[in-house]
Amino acid sequence: MTRRLLEVCVSSVESGMLAAEHGADRLEVCSVLAVGGVTPHPLVFRALQSTGLPLAVLIRPRPGLFLYGTHEKALILAQALDFLDRGADFLVVGFLTNGGQIDLAFLDELLEKIPAKKLVFHRAFDHPADSLGALEQLTCRGIARVLTTGRAPTALDGIPMLSTLVEKAGARIEILPGGGIRSNTARAVLIGSGANQIHSSCLSCLMATHHGTIYPMGSTERVDVNEVKSLRRILNELR
Repeated sequence: MTRRLLEVCVSSVESGMLAAEHGADRLEVCSVLAVGGVTPHPLVFRALQSTGLPLAVLIRPRPGLFLYGTHEKALILAQALDFLDRGADFLVVGFLTNGGQIDLAFLDELLEKIPAKKLVFHRAFDHPADSLGALEQLTCRGIARVLTTGRAPTALDGIPMLSTLVEKAGARIEILPGGGIRSNTARAVLIGSGANQIHSSCLSCLMATHHGTIYPMGSTERVDVNEVKSLRRILNELR
């Protein structure tokens, strides 16, 4: 039976090493997860190549909407080609038109210089209203994989659409559920969607005390080793 895959999104060398050690099959390398991730530093990528895992590099020059002007598109292309030259296994991209559709003109521009099998389309995919139409647009271009919540706040909420996408995709393109997946929801997402892989940041949380009151300080951007182990166990049990 095919091994179910765990992709862990990491923004530091330490997190990547820990994720690789405790059960990740693939790493998505980025920076500043607090804003949804942006393009990582090349030296972080180089250090994580020592894990031996496939590395997918997020190419996103800034946080915010996935609408890019001419200069930003030139930067996206330059970053993508740079990481491709450095040995990235996949480049994670996403961009939209003013109308909220996939920017196919820019995608085709990238495909003139980057093999389609190297490209992953990230959660910008969840913006177009016609998810199946968007899936076909990516599939017919040979894109490797789509990261999606199923057009919902979380992958758990998006199970019905994820299931439809997995069925529609078949073996033509990979569907990677992601968005709030933790060990307490992973089993439901995998079984409900029929997907054979999941994406999670597995983050720990930092708490601070001020005048006796405990406040959440957000993510430390460091993986929770126990969470990685739990997800790996769940994936193994479902093989």
